[in-house]
Amino acid sequence: MATLPHQNAAPAERRSAQREEVRRPATMRTSYAVIPGEILDISTGGARFEAPKVPGPMVSCLLEWDDREVFCRVIWSKHDACGVAFDRPIPVDAVGEAVEETRRTEPPAAVNNIPLGTRRNRFRMSTSGEETGQD
Repeated sequence: MATLPHQNAAPAERRSAQREEVRRPATMRTSYAVIPGEILDISTGGARFEAPKVPGPMVSCLLEWDDREVFCRVIWSKHDACGVAFDRPIPVDAVGEAVEETRRTEPPAAVNNIPLGTRRNRFRMSTSGEETGQD
């Protein structure tokens, strides 16, 4: 009797290189559109591109960011993001530069991620301009 593979098994990782999280402004050029957006992660073999409208799978395009231009093909597409595979791997240095540029240009913390204090200043100014010891 033949054994079927377990249906709940995790899908095999298809990427040949680890993706690095970045936030780089980018432009995707296809034969019919120029799409401004952002690269959210990148590796030597591909990237995830986010924009309000992205092309569907199998579309060939030119992805531009910083001072790079790379020919690629859309592998998957969902709503406002797509994954692309580069026609030729980019240098590891190019991935490192994108990571470093992201670190250099991103603010250290988003305002909405800074926890607010729960205690108020112990001393308040009264309406007459004098400090009071009340909370």
